[in-house]
Amino acid sequence: MVVLLADPDKKFINDVLEKWSLPDVPVRSVTSAVDVISVAAAGDISVVFLSADFLWVTELDSVSYLKEHNQGVEIVVLCEQKNLSAAENSLSRGADSYLLKPVGTAILENAVRKVLQKNSNKKSYQLMETQVLDDLLGSTPEMQKILKTIYKIAPTTSTILITGESGTGKEFAANIIHRLSKRTDDVFLAVQGYRVWGVDNSAVQRMTERNVGANSIRLFSIARIGDERGGSGKRV
Repeated sequence: MVVLLADPDKKFINDVLEKWSLPDVPVRSVTSAVDVISVAAAGDISVVFLSADFLWVTELDSVSYLKEHNQGVEIVVLCEQKNLSAAENSLSRGADSYLLKPVGTAILENAVRKVLQKNSNKKSYQLMETQVLDDLLGSTPEMQKILKTIYKIAPTTSTILITGESGTGKEFAANIIHRLSKRTDDVFLAVQGYRVWGVDNSAVQRMTERNVGANSIRLFSIARIGDERGGSGKRV
């Protein structure tokens, strides 16, 4: 786990770094909004304490950028009373919470411990879920091949095409992939209906984004046998 502390107050950052007591959790610090984007691009940040002053870099939304490039990142906005409304608005774009300054190192460390515990619980749950899946789906070569494929593609961000006749478990397979993915905390939304060939189906995704947020979307194409008209993508 890597923590990013992004705040223009150098004294505050130095104080946190001096008092930081979690030896297995390194902290990177930046004092400019541009540097937030540079560090975020590396894609290895788990927790961000982000100053409300850095929510936007020109017209770039820092919260969305962090979420896009650091899967599963927890974003805590650090704000003052004067920019409290900006911190509150950031929650609708993907920020997880906010803290009103002044805030001490102990409070930041406590927030990190909660994330560590949540991640540990998630790993334990996913391990248990995997064992249950193995028992539930059986040990036939066909089922083991399907499970192997699911485990392989679940951590990716690819669009996935699942085909099969009605009642063969397409939505069930999609749900399993979602549960085993890095977006398991986000919404799984099953949209019932047929794909209309020749129509811009991105409208469905735009509609979904308005309802559950763009950062929560993973698009599954679930089609009946005979409904396909070519196209590319991963198939289960």
